[in-house]
Amino acid sequence: DNDQAHGHGRFVHLDGDIYEGQWHRDKAHGKGKYIFHAGSAYVGEWREDLQHGEGEETWPDGSRYSGQYCKGVKSGIGSFS
Repeated sequence: DNDQAHGHGRFVHLDGDIYEGQWHRDKAHGKGKYIFHAGSAYVGEWREDLQHGEGEETWPDGSRYSGQYCKGVKSGIGSFS
């Protein structure tokens, strides 16, 4: 337990992706932001390393999805623009 990420922190993956936010037992859990090295990003709620709850995903071309996620999948009420 002592060597696991817990609380607030930042992790830079080898491929350049970045997660910054809340951690619980070494997993993204709570509120956080994930920036993909290709330029897209997700800001919102996480549960056990998956997008879960309310969030917003944006892409380099300016498009965005704002709404609900369930276990890493866009699900429920949301909108694309």
